[in-house]
Amino acid sequence: MSPEILVAASRLSDLLVRENAALACFDVPHATALLGAKTDAVTRFAAAAARSDEMLVDASVTLAAAHRLRGLADENRRLLERAIQVQGRVIGLIRKAAIRPRGHDRYGRNGQSENTAPGPIAVRTDI
Repeated sequence: MSPEILVAASRLSDLLVRENAALACFDVPHATALLGAKTDAVTRFAAAAARSDEMLVDASVTLAAAHRLRGLADENRRLLERAIQVQGRVIGLIRKAAIRPRGHDRYGRNGQSENTAPGPIAVRTDI
């Protein structure tokens, strides 16, 4: 790896650490806010990797940076998959709650049916 790619790898690693910390405590808004910086860091890392004419640095430094980045990327993938799974469950719960269950018919004093199903519910969509 060149010194430029080590800097790019370090920047990307730092962003993955921040995003992983946010995802680990389900702070999806904070993780989402890092998307632009993460995309930029990945682009810079890829561009630095494409330049092969630069002087290489010590192999042990390169190997350590590669292992760190790989571990953080694996953890990031796992945490993103977990967040997506949890979000799907939450959406499923909201969907289930929004479907009005059919109540049992009950008859009032004058013989007319009184539906016992619960009334409408409010669902926040701005979350």
